[in-house]
Amino acid sequence: MTATPIDGSAGPQDAKMPAPVLEIEPDETIAGLYRAIALRHLMHYAQARDSAVRAGDNFDHPPAPSMIELVDQYIALVEQHSAPAIESARAAIPAIELATLIAFDLLLTNRLTDFITVGPESDAAMQMRLLVNVSAWANGVAMKEVVDRCMVKTVRETVAAIETERDKGVSLEAAFDAVMARRRSGRAEAAQ
Repeated sequence: MTATPIDGSAGPQDAKMPAPVLEIEPDETIAGLYRAIALRHLMHYAQARDSAVRAGDNFDHPPAPSMIELVDQYIALVEQHSAPAIESARAAIPAIELATLIAFDLLLTNRLTDFITVGPESDAAMQMRLLVNVSAWANGVAMKEVVDRCMVKTVRETVAAIETERDKGVSLEAAFDAVMARRRSGRAEAAQ
C-alpha cells in the first residue's frame, strides 16, 4: 500500500523542502523575565561554586559575576518586567515559571548555610506582582470568553426567533425587523 499525498504535493521531492519557519515576535517583557530566570539560576551556580571553593575544591569552571552584581541585575529585571500587564499566554508562561522558581527556592533554601541572595520579603513581593499580573490576564481572557458565549447565545436566540417568524410566512427582512422591534421594546421596558 502506498501513501497518496493529500495536500496536492507532487510526491517525494517535497520531502526535501525545508519545514516552514515559525517566526516569533520579539517581546521585551518575555525576554526580560527569562533573563531574570537565567540570573536566578546563575546565582545558584555562583553560590555552589563559592561553596565548593571554600570547601577546598579547585573549581576549574569560569567564575560567575559577583553575587551583589547578580542580585542587583536580577532585582532590576524583575521590577522592570513584572510591572507591565501580561497580555498573552506567551508572557504568562515565564511569569509563572519565575514565580514557581521563587517558591521552589524558598522551600529548599537552608537559611543557616545558604547565602541569602534576595530577601524573602523581596521574593514574596516579586512573586505576588508576577502572579497578580498573570491573574489579571487570565481574568481578562475569562471575561472575554463569557462575553463571547453571551454573544453566541444571543445570536442563536435571534436566529431561532427569526426562523419562528419565517415559519409564519413572512419575508426574511420582515422577520428580522419584527424580532429586533421586540428586542428594542424589551430593552426599553427594562430600562424604565
